[in-house]
Amino acid sequence: RIRESIDQGGVQELASSIREVGLINPITLKRVKKRFEIIAGDRRFLACKMLGFKQIEANIKEKTEEESEEIKLAENIIREDLNPIDIANALLYMENKLKITAEKIARRQGKTKNWVERKIALLKLPVDCINSIKERLISEKVGIELGKVEDTIERKRLLSYAIAHGATWKVVNDWVINYKMNRGVEEQIKNKELGQAEIKGQTVVKVKCMLCGKEGDITEMKYEPCHKECYAELMYEIQKRGK
Repeated sequence: RIRESIDQGGVQELASSIREVGLINPITLKRVKKRFEIIAGDRRFLACKMLGFKQIEANIKEKTEEESEEIKLAENIIREDLNPIDIANALLYMENKLKITAEKIARRQGKTKNWVERKIALLKLPVDCINSIKERLISEKVGIELGKVEDTIERKRLLSYAIAHGATWKVVNDWVINYKMNRGVEEQIKNKELGQAEIKGQTVVKVKCMLCGKEGDITEMKYEPCHKECYAELMYEIQKRGK
């Protein structure tokens, strides 16, 4: 089965529709030894089962495993029925197990090679980001951006704020930029590389003010103690107000 999870709410809605108008599109099966496997129509099958149907109409196709997987993927992509992580796993399975190249997958699915590679790359994200994308708590772009935060504790904090506030990619991108900037400053302070500006040719370290957005000498910036939770909340409010 190409999908790892099925939206039960969606199945119930489909069942209500089938109850009213019947099963318009038969499911598609392929023969596997003495049994049958669903190629297309998982949700329709579950909806009919939910309604207590003993028999439903089905088309039987003689397909190879490669052809079957491509049909399953195509149907779900067209209907936007799979979450991005299930799609990524399906693409990886086709590439690794069935030995279908990214170019061939892309061509048959009406996508680009870059699209295939970007989807598969989602599986390299931290587990917390993968699970949040899979559960549709955050978008792919937000998950990719949060995946750039190496500090697990900080990433989880930002992830929780992104979910709680429905943060857009732009807001999260600014969070990550500030995280990396502050981390860089902390590293320089730790290594005692920061001093007064222009001492014997030393380069002036410039950072962007998180309030006005203008760059300035770091020695002229003011840093106040702040909890990470408070900092994330402050950054969210600043971005929300368009500052």
